[in-house]
Amino acid sequence: LGVEPKVRAGAIDGLNAVGLAMLNAAKRRIQKGPASGITYRKYGPNRMHKASAPGESPATDTGGLVNSGFHEMDDAALEVQFGFAKFYAAMLEYGTRFMAARPFMLPTVAEWRDRIAGVIKAAIQARLK
Repeated sequence: LGVEPKVRAGAIDGLNAVGLAMLNAAKRRIQKGPASGITYRKYGPNRMHKASAPGESPATDTGGLVNSGFHEMDDAALEVQFGFAKFYAAMLEYGTRFMAARPFMLPTVAEWRDRIAGVIKAAIQARLK
């Protein structure tokens, strides 16, 4: 491979790594967040659930939200996306007129914003060796 294809391959490697890392960071926010909201009984199955407070990442309950996470790489466009497929993911992220936001993706993006270029640069450098 010439230099340009190696750079492109490294950029793809780096973007893929960033997408996966950001997805995992968002999942950790859901699974290990503070959950300092109310505790209440849920049914089907019968259990107690400690909710998140407004402004905290959502507290995991059944694992459905975490398990719906995905990241997709578009090699041609050099773009990566990550997200959650459950219909209620956006409602949690931004809130509704009945519920305050429980953001988990935007804080992840903010946490990673300054690291993205470094991860991609390292992946390109690895391909050029």
